[in-house]
Amino acid sequence: MYGLIRTTSRSESENYFFSQFHQNGSTLSEFYIRFESAMDKQRNETKRLNHDCASAKPATISKLFLEEDATELYTRAIFYKIQEEILAARDDMRIQTIGPEINGMKCYEMKDVKIKDKIFQVEVSMTHANCSCKKFLMCGILCRNVFCALNHFEVAKIPKRLVLNRWMKNAENKVSLKNFGVSDEHENKESISAELTNMKVAGAEVQVQVQTKFPVLGAEVVTTVPGSVVEKEVSKNI
Repeated sequence: MYGLIRTTSRSESENYFFSQFHQNGSTLSEFYIRFESAMDKQRNETKRLNHDCASAKPATISKLFLEEDATELYTRAIFYKIQEEILAARDDMRIQTIGPEINGMKCYEMKDVKIKDKIFQVEVSMTHANCSCKKFLMCGILCRNVFCALNHFEVAKIPKRLVLNRWMKNAENKVSLKNFGVSDEHENKESISAELTNMKVAGAEVQVQVQTKFPVLGAEVVTTVPGSVVEKEVSKNI
């Protein structure tokens, strides 16, 4: 059912795009010509976006190493989302407590000055980070809490295992994160993040076989629930 929803959502987007080139009553030859025109437009747009990413880096605002590293990794559109989180980490996050460093991992408790009565727990090392807000699993990008902790831990480059392949400048279809030495666990996280993002967009009831779609949970129950509930339960258990 999930695959059907994902396919339907993608098809609706494609149908809307091609409808701008198609008119009712067109002959087969006219339809073919218009279809080729639509494909040419997509190819040209892809080339333009690739050129924009490759030819120039977006401007940085802070002097943080993580922001500079983000300009090298992410596509332009995703970089601006990451930049927003990095700047918020600098301006809005306040560290409350810092735990001792154990096996290269340090634990932080912090709060956002714009959110009352909410404490976030963050664990960071030089190669990994995890936050109680679970934004990385939900959206596939790092949150401001993690960037705040990484800055304090003096990490100069974003850990590669926390950069999902689909957001990178050099992303290619079916390229595995194993090229960066990433474990199967983190490939599962990328898959989970992509599926949860699509469920959130779909906004419909879905039937999810937990063992198949989310193998890291180890569950075997098949239930039919709203996508928002699935998202909540997965966030709680991972």
